[in-house]
Amino acid sequence: MDPTSRCWAQVDLDQIEKNYLSARRRLPPGCRVIPVLKGNAYGLGALPVARLLTGLGAQLLAVATVPEALEIKREVNAGVLVMGMASLDAQEAIRRDVILTAYSPESAWTLSQAADRAGRACRVH
Repeated sequence: MDPTSRCWAQVDLDQIEKNYLSARRRLPPGCRVIPVLKGNAYGLGALPVARLLTGLGAQLLAVATVPEALEIKREVNAGVLVMGMASLDAQEAIRRDVILTAYSPESAWTLSQAADRAGRACRVH
C-alpha cells in the first residue's frame, strides 16, 4: 500500500465466509440467503466475493444494475437478481438469464416487451 494513502480497505474473505455461514445457520430449512453485491460488493470486489459465496452454496446473488449482473454471470454459475430498473438493457439481461425486478404493472409490461424482442421468457421478481 502507498504510505501516503488516506484510506484503504482490507478484504477478509475468511470473515465474509464466516458471516455468510452464520446467516445460513440461523435460517429455517428451505430458506436461502441472497447476498447483495451491488456497488462492486460495496467496494470489496464483486467477483472474488461472488466466487467465494457460490463456492459456499449461494445459489442467488443480488446486484443493483444489469452491467453488474452481466459481469458476475460471465464468471460465476449462479442466479443473479437485478434490484434496480433495467428497461434500457433488459433484452441483454433476459438473453443472459438474469432475473429482473418489476416495480409496477408498467415495468412488468416493459419487461414483457423486451422478452418478446429477445425471443425468451423473462425471469421476474
